[in-house]
Amino acid sequence: MQEFKDWYPLIVFLCGSLVYSTSLKLLFNTCAKPGKDYRVPYDRWTIMDTLSALITLIGFPIIANMTPESLVEKDSKDLIDMLMLTMIFLQWQRFYQFFLMISELSKMILTFISMIIDTIAFMFIVISYLIVSAAIFTTVYQDVNTGLYGDFKVSLRSMFDGLMGSYGYKGFGDKEMAHMMMLWMHIFISNILLLNYLIAILSQSYSDMLDKGKFLYKVYLYQYCERYMVGLANEKYGQLVIHPAPIVVLNLPIVILSIIPKIPDWLVISVSHGFAVFMFWLENIVWLSIFLFYETMLTPLVYFKNLFVVAWATQ
Repeated sequence: MQEFKDWYPLIVFLCGSLVYSTSLKLLFNTCAKPGKDYRVPYDRWTIMDTLSALITLIGFPIIANMTPESLVEKDSKDLIDMLMLTMIFLQWQRFYQFFLMISELSKMILTFISMIIDTIAFMFIVISYLIVSAAIFTTVYQDVNTGLYGDFKVSLRSMFDGLMGSYGYKGFGDKEMAHMMMLWMHIFISNILLLNYLIAILSQSYSDMLDKGKFLYKVYLYQYCERYMVGLANEKYGQLVIHPAPIVVLNLPIVILSIIPKIPDWLVISVSHGFAVFMFWLENIVWLSIFLFYETMLTPLVYFKNLFVVAWATQ
């Protein structure tokens, strides 16, 4: 548990920077002039960042402060498990949402979501049919075979197993023939008609998403890039919204100037421009250093290669 607590400062910093980034969008929209400047939208990525950060900030200290006794007690353990699963789900959901900006992955994810939505009505029909068939089989055979039709829940499971193609005929005595005929009818309706109906729905949904998926991918890509387009178009407050967490915390001087009234525009613009230059070199100094090191390591090889070429050419 102590090792778990050691991560708390880093968790607070990272999650706090996500919340801070969202608050900067609110500040940008407040400072932007209506009718002249565009507003930064609160897109799905911003909402998920904020939600996952807030849940983590709330849930992490609760889990970290749990006593060993509470971890053994069933109710508190179940609460911790649910809280942990919620945090994990939101964090991974936040990660997977970035797949919407990758062309092939985006189309596959959107197609999968479309298939789920298109089958909602079908699933209602299937559930209704299973309920009716389970009630019929329970009424007729609950005294004959309690293992398959002893009560409604067991019968419902047996009907679902039949839908999946797992069924049997034995164990019904003199009612075996009648049960077999009814089971054939159930298999025909569920395993043949309904499943093929489902395949047809999924096939149609897939066909519809072949073209629609490309369009939706571009829609989500535009929605994600919109914050940067709006920010880059505003030279005064743009630096508030174009940098991701956690490095967004470095723009605190611009935030201070933005909330102070009657600050000259030229001063805010100058500070924003200087901050943009600073961030450019901060983000590229590592790659520039690696590139210079790479070029330096190549210098001896290039020298000896050219020396060999010159010696060979002057023979």
